[in-house]
Amino acid sequence: MHRGLRIAALLLAVDSSAVAFAEGLPQDLHGNWVPSRESCSSSLGIRVSSQAMQFHNGERQRSFEIDTCFSCEGGARYSGIVVWATPTNSEGQSFTAYFNAGERKGVTIVEIPSFELQSQFPLHNVKLKHCGP
Repeated sequence: MHRGLRIAALLLAVDSSAVAFAEGLPQDLHGNWVPSRESCSSSLGIRVSSQAMQFHNGERQRSFEIDTCFSCEGGARYSGIVVWATPTNSEGQSFTAYFNAGERKGVTIVEIPSFELQSQFPLHNVKLKHCGP
């Protein structure tokens, strides 16, 4: 009987975590993000929605569907505010966006190891600020 209860609890936990990941990025992170030293009208930055992130630099744009991770910053018991986003299929164009980077609300940093993506969108390790929807 105890084994059956443990299995039921495990299935419930797995089902709950799947729902959390299916939600994507929280609503307060959606919208435009630009380099913190530039005005919100900057042509360089990212646009974020629940399941996607779009890099833009003038007329140039590149969109990626994203996966969201709420515990990658510190493991399963992490209770901070940093949220990671990575492309679901980057085709060699990888990046990791750290929303609320360094536990600072409203600060995002994107690490872009892809030289091609860095050259098109010079945002690698640049602090970004949120400019609203």
